[in-house]
Amino acid sequence: MRNFDYLKELGLDDLHNYCRAAEEWQTANPDVSALNSRRALEYIVKSLYVVRQIEIPDHSSLFELVDNETFKSFINDNKVMMEVHYVRKVGNNSAHSGNVTKKEAFFALLNIYNIVGAILLKLGIISELKPFDNKLIPTHPQPVPDAPATITISADNPIVKTASDEMVTSSNPVEYIKPDIPESETRRLYIDLMLREAGWDILQVKGSVRAGKACIEVELEGMPNESNVGYADYVLFAKDGKPLAVIEAKRTSKSPTAGRKQAEVYADLI
Repeated sequence: MRNFDYLKELGLDDLHNYCRAAEEWQTANPDVSALNSRRALEYIVKSLYVVRQIEIPDHSSLFELVDNETFKSFINDNKVMMEVHYVRKVGNNSAHSGNVTKKEAFFALLNIYNIVGAILLKLGIISELKPFDNKLIPTHPQPVPDAPATITISADNPIVKTASDEMVTSSNPVEYIKPDIPESETRRLYIDLMLREAGWDILQVKGSVRAGKACIEVELEGMPNESNVGYADYVLFAKDGKPLAVIEAKRTSKSPTAGRKQAEVYADLI
């Protein structure tokens, strides 16, 4: 039993195989897992284009498809779009650099589960989505049938045939399914990915400081609190050891101004 078994029951064999491979390999081979999460994303995005009877331009990249107003207006939710781009970017990293971590592969897997489920819910193809069960992820992967490397969606695809006409054109946002991990961990995963995109190597040992690295939980003295100590979420150090920037992570419900002010306090202390 696996989290994506319901897709096979819907007759979505190729989508099921992409998702199943992402789940099977998450622990044993994060790169393979992330790549298949990205393929599953491409499958569901192209399915939506065909459902809405919009031609997919030749040689379109996945970024171009998800950044198009056709897709964004259907999703109509910024948090879901963040999940979409996370899966896309981590999948790209797996194909190009091959250094995806287990944590990144897991978050991509969790996101693709929620993205696929949210889209199928809005299209009326499923009526409910069970919470993702981490315990179903295997430590020893089982063989998964190969799915096509080139993703093409035909008119007889089950999604195309069974999608609700009313919901296809609805402006209502898809349902955001909150990941079952702490929000603080979610924030770090997004920030880590952006830093890696910018070429930074992130130290994983809290409090460790090294030149030319992005360091986490850096201890700073002189804070206006009882302990006189604070911890900067990230400090970026130049190759000569000088600090270049401070990054403070805050909940999405918090004002960016609050995070900026706290980062300024940390920067002044440094």
